[in-house]
This record gives sequence, C-alpha cells and structure tokens, in this order.
Amino acid sequence: MTSRPAFELHQSLDALSDREREHVSAAVGRVSELLVSENPRYWSALTSLTDGDRGVALAFKNDEPVGFWLVERLTVGQARVLYSALTNVVPASQGEGISWQLRCRFLLQQMETGNDRPSFLAFRTRNPIAWQLNAKFCKTWAPDIFAGPSDEGLLDLGWRVARCLYPEHNIEFPSLVMADVYPPACCGAKQQHHRDPAIDAAFFTLPALSIRENGRFFIGELKAVEEIQALDGH
Repeated sequence: MTSRPAFELHQSLDALSDREREHVSAAVGRVSELLVSENPRYWSALTSLTDGDRGVALAFKNDEPVGFWLVERLTVGQARVLYSALTNVVPASQGEGISWQLRCRFLLQQMETGNDRPSFLAFRTRNPIAWQLNAKFCKTWAPDIFAGPSDEGLLDLGWRVARCLYPEHNIEFPSLVMADVYPPACCGAKQQHHRDPAIDAAFFTLPALSIRENGRFFIGELKAVEEIQALDGH
C-alpha cells in the first residue's frame, strides 16, 4: 500500500532558522539528486534557496522527502507575482498527484494569509503537461496556446516578468518564446507529450518549440481561494 504524503510549507526561506534551512536544503537536495546529476551546473542553480524572495513546499513519505515545489515572489509594477521556479518529484512517487497537491497547499496558504498575496502565477516550460498543471490554477493566461486573442495587459505583464527573471535572454513578443534556456537533452531523452492530442497539438504549434533547448514563458491570473479549494483533488 502506498503511504500518503505529508507536506511542509515554507512561505519565506529568508525567515528560516539555520537549522530549518539545513533541513529544507537537505530535502531539496535529496529529491533532486537524479536531476542534478544530468547537468550539475544548470540544475544546481535552479535549486538555489538563496536567489530572490523564495518559498518552498515539500512532500514526504515515511519521513523521506519525495517532492518539492520551489517558488519565487516578485512585484512588477503593482502586480504581485508568484513564479514557479522548479518542481521535482522522485521517480517512485510520480503519477500520484504530488505536484498538484504541493501547489494547492502552498497557494491556498499564501493567498489566505498576509497582505502580499499574489494575484498572478508565472512559469516557463516546454512541457504541455506542466503547462496544464499550472494553467488550471488560473482564470486566464497568456499567451493563449489555442491561438485565441490574449489579454494584451496580461501578455505585457508576462513579458515584463520574464525580463525581470531572465534579463540575459531574448524573449520573443508576443509568443514569449525563449531560445536556448534549457541544456541539451535535459529532462530525459524524449520530449514530454500530453495525452490529450488537442492540447499537445496546440502547445507545439510554434515551430520554435520543436527545438529541445527552447521554452515558453506564461503568466496567468490566479483563481480565487474558493475556486482553488474546489480544485483540490482535481
């Protein structure tokens, strides 16, 4: 029988004591061992706990870390944005909805407490499964993979957020495609595809995404707390 995961939520890594930071660092390091081994320089930078205003949600089974969601908070203009920096779940626990639960718990706690609750969720990906995972928490998003008209204000905000996070990269507008942002052959030998052919086809419409090193930046307006609560459990 598969044990149910337990979760830890750390909204601000800056607020942790030295002992707590060591605990979080060890958990993130344990979960990402396989990932980091693919490309130590690239993935070690992404799993950093010191860059920006960061928080993390951790998942454990039998006191062993099995997954994490690392986020960064930033304010662009008047917009409070939560950026999904990295999600990772150990192979043995993949397919159990842990990535979903990490988001649900962290977002609900973040939005129910404090005055600096985020209004937007941003993420970068080349994976249509990851796109859907994040997009489900949003009322609307930009760019629209289904080739519909994107909210111009939201699209402009997404471009500005991407520029804040990745000032050294060229970001195409309005597609928000980012070239050469992933190392060659990272995340496994094969490109991830969605089981829904409509989503998969829409996501890969842009020829630039046929190149494994390229990705695309997205931003969405977060749903209300009540809507996210209703999503829990899919």
